[in-house]
Amino acid sequence: MSETSSANHLNHLRAIEALYSGHHGWLYATLKRKLGNAMDAADLAQDTFTRILASHITVIDQPRAYLSCVAKGILINWRSEEHTSEL
Repeated sequence: MSETSSANHLNHLRAIEALYSGHHGWLYATLKRKLGNAMDAADLAQDTFTRILASHITVIDQPRAYLSCVAKGILINWRSEEHTSEL
């Protein structure tokens, strides 16, 4: 890994760490309220941060809006998979 690549990776990890420590509680509480289920909220919050960790993003200007958008996309996939499995 080159020096620039290592620096980018470190910046990415720091950004995700700050995002998680600063907003995980908010995201979980929001999802729990919307879903009405603590376990699904915890799963969705974890999947949201896992998806973001797999990205290469290093700067997030509006963290709560970004988290909401990612979580919404995952939730749509979940519901789509549930509907498909019922067919």
